Amino acid sequence: MIETTQVGQIRTVVHGHVFKIVIGNVAKRNSFSPQMMAQMSDAMTLLDRTDDYWVGVLCADGPDFTAGLDMPKFFGPTAEIPRSSPATSMRSR
Repeated sequence: MIETTQVGQIRTVVHGHVFKIVIGNVAKRNSFSPQMMAQMSDAMTLLDRTDDYWVGVLCADGPDFTAGLDMPKFFGPTAEIPRSSPATSMRSR
């Protein structure tokens, strides 16, 4: 049997009382898209609210766990990330 997966998705697999959450976006080193963030939130909520799941395991497809956010998916390819100036971000205590 060949398993096909949509690029950029969070999958869940249940093994008895173990709830496995799989990050699947190998082409982008498992970086998160906005849709994947929503799917992760749904999966974590399901894990939290289901008494039959005793253990949650978070893992990823491929050799990389995650590269973080897929920035172009969040902000667009030409978006400028706002940066704070050193004077305002480095205040003495």
